[in-house]
Amino acid sequence: MNKYFTAIVGLVGFLFISCSSNDQEEQEINAVDFTLGSFPQEWKLVGVEGSMIPNASIQSPEDDQMEIYVFENDHSFTKKKKINGEEITVSGSFSLTEEKGLKLSFDDLPESIEDNYAIISSCSSRAKTEYFRYNGKSLINNGWAPCDGPYLYFERVVK
Repeated sequence: MNKYFTAIVGLVGFLFISCSSNDQEEQEINAVDFTLGSFPQEWKLVGVEGSMIPNASIQSPEDDQMEIYVFENDHSFTKKKKINGEEITVSGSFSLTEEKGLKLSFDDLPESIEDNYAIISSCSSRAKTEYFRYNGKSLINNGWAPCDGPYLYFERVVK
């Protein structure tokens, strides 16, 4: 009986510690990288990685490949992207997700954009959202990965 009691107390203690450490880790990411006191934040494209290539390395973006996100205190954002030599700016709102990432919801896109995936990283031409996850240094957009597209890596610009 004493063995069972010890095992149950040990299991409950383990579960309590496990849950507490996960909560703290999530708070760290939110507090360090997306605190309301540290806006605006600018993040720019710094790397591209093939999603279907085993052990692919992260490559620098091409010279004409430009993407920049600016996140504001009011949870709005703007995205600047160069498409066919033209700089396009779109906007929307963002929210933190439970998966330690960001969900970006885009407002109406310019009529000059024929398919949303030209500006929104998604396999769908009708997408209005993008999702990012944070790996401790970079924001990673994997919206094109399910359709064999690249992972896009963004790093915060510190001014």
